[in-house]
Amino acid sequence: MTATENLKVIGEDKRVHKFVLPARIVMTSGKVTGAEKLLVGKKLQIGLREPDVTVLDNRGEEKHAFIVLDFGKELHGGIRLLTAFSERSGDVHVRLTFGESVSEALSEIGEKGACNDHSPRDFDAVLPLYSDLTFGQTGFRFVKIELTDGDGLLDLKAAVADFVYTDAEYRGSFRCSDPLINKIYDTAVYTCHLNMQNGAIWDGVKRDRLVWIGDSHPEMLTVKTVFGNDGCIEENLEFAIGEGAGGGWINTIPAYSLWWLLIADDWCRYKADYTFPTEHRDFCTGLINRVCDLINDDGTDALPSYFLDWPTSGTPEAKAGVHGLLILALKASADMMEHIGEDALAERCRDRVKCLYCSHADGGDFSQSHAILYLAGAEGREAIDRIAEKGAGGMSTYMGYYILTALADAGLTDRAVEIMKEYYGAMLSVGATTFWEDFHMEWLDNAGRIDEPVPEGKRDIHGDYGRFCYTGFRHSFCHGWASAVAVFISENILGIKTGYGCDTVSINPHLGELEFAEGCVPTRHGLIRVSARKNADGDTVVDVSVPDGVTVV
Repeated sequence: MTATENLKVIGEDKRVHKFVLPARIVMTSGKVTGAEKLLVGKKLQIGLREPDVTVLDNRGEEKHAFIVLDFGKELHGGIRLLTAFSERSGDVHVRLTFGESVSEALSEIGEKGACNDHSPRDFDAVLPLYSDLTFGQTGFRFVKIELTDGDGLLDLKAAVADFVYTDAEYRGSFRCSDPLINKIYDTAVYTCHLNMQNGAIWDGVKRDRLVWIGDSHPEMLTVKTVFGNDGCIEENLEFAIGEGAGGGWINTIPAYSLWWLLIADDWCRYKADYTFPTEHRDFCTGLINRVCDLINDDGTDALPSYFLDWPTSGTPEAKAGVHGLLILALKASADMMEHIGEDALAERCRDRVKCLYCSHADGGDFSQSHAILYLAGAEGREAIDRIAEKGAGGMSTYMGYYILTALADAGLTDRAVEIMKEYYGAMLSVGATTFWEDFHMEWLDNAGRIDEPVPEGKRDIHGDYGRFCYTGFRHSFCHGWASAVAVFISENILGIKTGYGCDTVSINPHLGELEFAEGCVPTRHGLIRVSARKNADGDTVVDVSVPDGVTVV
């Protein structure tokens, strides 16, 4: 017999669970003794006699006792609490508050956008004596444990994070002589990795924990650059088909349907395998024809809405950016349809692209709109000059890769690296361990760090900012769309750019002020490895190793 015999099993959780000790105690309040004992590893089995405990004691106290734990970096999962026998019999009642910042962990529901949307992060829990229980499924770094019984007593043997993640191998890598660039790369990769959940890839681990397919394009770029051929990309593509079934737009957003087409073709080109669109031919052709139907001969279009990213939301520049996205998506669609034998539809896509080039679109004051238009071939050097002038002040976490890539493609790699270090380094400077849903440089003005209580007179960079659907503490501090800066580093500093099926590769490292850069990217043939160093004369010496089946061009 087997354990699952006669059970209607519909799936299994292939993710890894690791139990993580707190890295430090952020603060305590009220009567708390032995807080430091939670930092020491113990057997995670509750016993009848547990002499080495942390005690929260409300007896005779006016305020509830609480403790705030820091687990060192952003995690996904929950907290496991081992409750020992105490002098008081009966259940113990606590309030657990998870936070991506200390201020979020100290917040009240409704305060500065603090909420339990998508997955509860602030709730009451019951701890029976001799219990070993796990609570929460969210994104967090900090947890506040508050004893809420008015005259209560809590003896805690352990409070460890239940860290839940996909056991994906980091096959791609990058290192250089600049520690900040290394940290940006590592943080971006980790941001993407945390969002690889349930066999798919989410937008954020706290919120929304959903498959937003537009978010998945920068995530796809990171996956193929670091993790290789992971099933989460096709899982997202397939899941999104259901979101757009019956003639609807994927995720209800026309632009996200365009991103779906881009992801599908990019992924198939990476794998040199067009099985996916072949198996979903009706959906692909239906969506592509629907997009083509909405493009007029003069290059204008009749899309019902235009979403590029949040900073441009509701502006004319969003429509301009989506104009560029239409060109990119239809070029990709033509390639994909040609590969599966839909030659007439491929030609229709090319015809509509020609029409789109007849209509002028202006990115205005937004770097992201200019970047998409430039990458689509719909704007020229003037777009690059405006992006370079805006600098880090024109960056967007979602559009960061495209902005930096446009600069590099125009020969301004040094400027792109400068902007990258200023923008992503700013998040790191206030304690970020993953990259955020949104960030603007002006948020740094008089801002406190996210890993400490906000000092009096300082701005709360989490609770005081954000817009649209991510106001205040609702703002996600681990958003997968911010991860593709790692791809920019690999493609433009290390200089690795692969062709169809990774059968060919161009390698053109750009060290700039760096002394060296080295790393690798995964392909279906194996790892492409590059090491670039400056010699005594200041010339760049490049060593390349490619697997059989790959030609350097």
